[in-house]
Amino acid sequence: MDYITRITPFFFDKKLVFSNQYYQGIPKRYFSFHKHKNWLSNSTSSYSHEHIPDEYKEHIIKKTDWFDDLQYFRDKYLVHPFYFGSRGFYYKKDGKTTPIWFHPGGCYTKPVMELPNIEKMMDNILEFLTFLNEFFNFQLTGKRYVTIFKYEAD
Repeated sequence: MDYITRITPFFFDKKLVFSNQYYQGIPKRYFSFHKHKNWLSNSTSSYSHEHIPDEYKEHIIKKTDWFDDLQYFRDKYLVHPFYFGSRGFYYKKDGKTTPIWFHPGGCYTKPVMELPNIEKMMDNILEFLTFLNEFFNFQLTGKRYVTIFKYEAD
């Protein structure tokens, strides 16, 4: 998500990209998805986001609530587990709960979190990537592509 955010100036903030400011250090509003979303949500930001198309802003603000769960799980349990003292999580499938441990042999008695609904999260991520693909394609070509048929697996 952070990498996706870092390409947005190439579409919306070309003045920044063609100045040396972008290459001297990415501005915080384009550094991480979390900061980008907060910047777009904040109408009193010191740096205007009026150059960002409304369709993009609305999608980021209104349709990416799933990112908070993803970020929390990613930061606390995968990227920085020692910093946060993470132990593991519960995995539920077919009514059966299984603990998954990140630090086997530790003295912990139970995991600390239930795994988010990965299937739902993946659907949200795919929907977001589809939006970005279509939106940036339109930004580059000026053409909208209409899906006539959508295949859904059983």
